[in-house]
Amino acid sequence: RAGLLLYGCHILAAILLGLLLRRHGESAPAFAREAPRESFAAALPAAVKQAVGAVLQVCGFVVCFTALTALWEQWGLMGAMAGLLSRLSGQGADWCRALLAGILELGSGAAALRGLPPSPANLALAAALLGWGGLSVHFQTAALFADSEIKGALHPAGRLLAAAFAAALAFLFSVLLFS
Repeated sequence: RAGLLLYGCHILAAILLGLLLRRHGESAPAFAREAPRESFAAALPAAVKQAVGAVLQVCGFVVCFTALTALWEQWGLMGAMAGLLSRLSGQGADWCRALLAGILELGSGAAALRGLPPSPANLALAAALLGWGGLSVHFQTAALFADSEIKGALHPAGRLLAAAFAAALAFLFSVLLFS
């Protein structure tokens, strides 16, 4: 039930974000130029090489941010930051640790949520982390946009809004459905 709730919240958050930002942003680039024609024998290896490079880049960012999270844990920095955030927010240290890990890397944040009960606050945190995606995803996106005409400057702000909408919806619906 919690998974379906999170799924529905993300669909609604995406719709709300789309309605909010439908008039904002850049116009679509005109693709008036014709792509150069290549033979299939030349295009296939080039496409595979580009795809493998993109996969390695994505995996590299995941490994980098997972390692950074583990280093912060090892050095005691994650525990100290989670403790401070716990005192400031009133949430438990495990909740704050999941938040901090999820800000960096989604998988680490989701792993840190393991074992927490499906309360409204925990479901809202899960929804926020899924909506945000982690800094790792933002670097992956920036790397993929780097060689294109697509400008990704507003991407983090959009993900932050998506996270806020999803968290608010998850909290509201979990209170209504599970109480």
